[in-house]
Amino acid sequence: MVIVSYNCKDALIRCLNSLRDCRDCFELRPVVVDNASTDGTPEAIKSEFSDVEVIVNTRNLGFATACNQGILARHEDFVLLLNPDCEIGASALRQLLDCLQQDESAACVAPSLERETRPAPPVYRKVVTLREFLAKMLFLDRALSRRASRKAASGGQRARPADECAVSGREVDYVVGACVLFRRLHLESVGLLDPGFFLYFEDQDLSLRLRERRFGVLFCPEATVEHAQGASADREVERTVLESYRSLCYFFDRHKDKRSRIALRLAIALGATIRLIVFSFMLLIGKGVEARSRIAAYRRVMREIVFRRRLHHDG
Repeated sequence: MVIVSYNCKDALIRCLNSLRDCRDCFELRPVVVDNASTDGTPEAIKSEFSDVEVIVNTRNLGFATACNQGILARHEDFVLLLNPDCEIGASALRQLLDCLQQDESAACVAPSLERETRPAPPVYRKVVTLREFLAKMLFLDRALSRRASRKAASGGQRARPADECAVSGREVDYVVGACVLFRRLHLESVGLLDPGFFLYFEDQDLSLRLRERRFGVLFCPEATVEHAQGASADREVERTVLESYRSLCYFFDRHKDKRSRIALRLAIALGATIRLIVFSFMLLIGKGVEARSRIAAYRRVMREIVFRRRLHHDG
């Protein structure tokens, strides 16, 4: 089991406490990889959880690199990647394991995610497309989503609701990386996570690479995991926004053609410009607590992503 932490001490402690029931049924060997937290996370975990191995990085190496560190620190046949803002119980872990063991060609399986007992959107998502991203940049994503739902309901397109997936091991396009159980053999055969993804989109990239090798990428709807979301990201709005665009561009560089890559950067430029105008207006009229940090974030997006004036990650 691998958990990557960055300034999320309280959430991580709740996460590790949720594993106590699991230990009655499973021999767990958790590894926490800390990306240079400044909130005392490593010290707190070492003090309260003596059976948890803690790997402390002197600088923030990014999510994918830290995951790989934790994966290579152990040798078990199965690897659970778990976000610190998740809480998993023994029954969910058992369902994930049973699902994965039913099919030797399956590389990974993910559960349903819930937030405050409310189901999150289903995990079986389509890999990001330029059309969907442009709609998001123009604030049209919700309208398109509603339109797709109406079309599905009218019979023009077959929907895939969660209750239709009430069978373990449904093949999906990709699984969200907040909680995923992997078969180590297949995971290592594709080279683990790509360290080029500092934050976000590493799950889509890995799912694509696994599926290219004809390994199964599965969704187990019966297994449910509480996911609070944003344990680290909410504290660093500027960097979170910037890294999400960086990773999206890297994803397109790896998996899309030249025309799509150029169109993506044009869409980012358009969307960032619109957001700069919106957040500047909010700041001008004294509304929006995050307006100032959002303005700073989208200025960096324009400078570093659109105009490519600086391409290295912050430490």
